[in-house]
Amino acid sequence: MSKPQVIGLISEDPYDSTALRNLLERYYNIQLKAVLKNVKGSQLDSPKAKKLLGIELKSKKYKHIIYSRDLDGPRSDSKKLAERNQWFKNLDALNKNTGIFLLHIYELESLIFADMINSTNLLRQKLSLSKTLNQSQIQRND
Repeated sequence: MSKPQVIGLISEDPYDSTALRNLLERYYNIQLKAVLKNVKGSQLDSPKAKKLLGIELKSKKYKHIIYSRDLDGPRSDSKKLAERNQWFKNLDALNKNTGIFLLHIYELESLIFADMINSTNLLRQKLSLSKTLNQSQIQRND
């Protein structure tokens, strides 16, 4: 397997970063590295966040950065949507506009929960198959 591509990750919360890392690294040959670790929630909207990102990008180069934010409003809130899109464009300009914007209309946790349900169902199927195989082996040994 080839060396995973390192991609930056900016999110509102360390738990969101961990959840995305666990979800995406499982399916793709990537390694997500937290960017702006000490900037959380609405602090990401501050000019300080943009300044800190510029400083961090001088020492660390990322081909891509994933920007993960919650909309914090209904899908119909066009003002909030425009603010989030502008936030992404402002920060992504510092990394040559190669970013990936994940705007969650619903909380990120709901996406992770959906993945957990799928994983649990898959695990149940595997355990059921394993149990069936083990029972047939026991019957053959008798």
